Amino acid sequence: MLIQTAEVTMSYRYWLLRYVPDPVRGEFVNLGVIVGDGECDWAIRRVHNFKRASRLGGDASLAADWLERLERRFPQLPDEQPLGTEALLSYGWLEHTRARLNNSIQVSQSAPVSARSAKEAAERLYGFLVKEDQNVSRSGWRATTTRELRRQYEMRMGSKSRSLQSNVYLQARAQRTRFEFALGDDLVVHLTRVWAFDVASTENLRQQIQAWSYAVKVFRERGGDVRNRAHKVPSHPVQRDVPISILYQNPRTDQQQEVFQIAADAWKDLEVNAFAQGNEFKLVDRALTTSMEP
Repeated sequence: MLIQTAEVTMSYRYWLLRYVPDPVRGEFVNLGVIVGDGECDWAIRRVHNFKRASRLGGDASLAADWLERLERRFPQLPDEQPLGTEALLSYGWLEHTRARLNNSIQVSQSAPVSARSAKEAAERLYGFLVKEDQNVSRSGWRATTTRELRRQYEMRMGSKSRSLQSNVYLQARAQRTRFEFALGDDLVVHLTRVWAFDVASTENLRQQIQAWSYAVKVFRERGGDVRNRAHKVPSHPVQRDVPISILYQNPRTDQQQEVFQIAADAWKDLEVNAFAQGNEFKLVDRALTTSMEP
């Protein structure tokens, strides 16, 4: 089957990464997808929550270490050699791996796909063919998502990840608000915040959203700086038009949806890039792309 994406320009092949708790029964859950052109354009997208896969039996999280080792074979930045590479990526290597893995972790036969890039194809195929359970508690989701964002940043940035700051505050006049991550040492070039909407008290969340939005509004109008007590330099300059990204948990109830709409309207007014849960890769890719622009 040939799956085509919009504005097709290149031909690739893709492989599905599968969890098969009982090879005799043959039931499986897709854990991720690999896309490559056989040369230098490769991408991987995979789950980080194994709850859904584990419903078939066993503990699918045992696949996590293998998936992390696999990810280290992939290029982290354009024109940069993969970190921790054990062998060059190739069709031959993947076919050898597919033939070798025949237990609880398996790789499907390859199939053709057309897209503008391997990343685009991986993202689209992931949406079509992989489902990740996102039904976790607010605090658990936020902690898990923050860890995944850090992992994505560090994996993509390599040795440059020293410029990634955590748990920072944006100070704008008398207003102060928190961000999970800031990119940059001498000058902060990107800010990232995580918001959970599946909460019990929507009134508290509404107040938090309004306070955060007002602080960012003051910053956009009058400027400010980023502060990090854990950093050797506690205060960092930042331009008023610095790109800001949000990763948000989808609301589930009408009350949560109402607060989410308030937040979405504010993000639009403040020129904030918002990404729904499960799009950590896209957020980090956008953050690194914009931070490298002149």
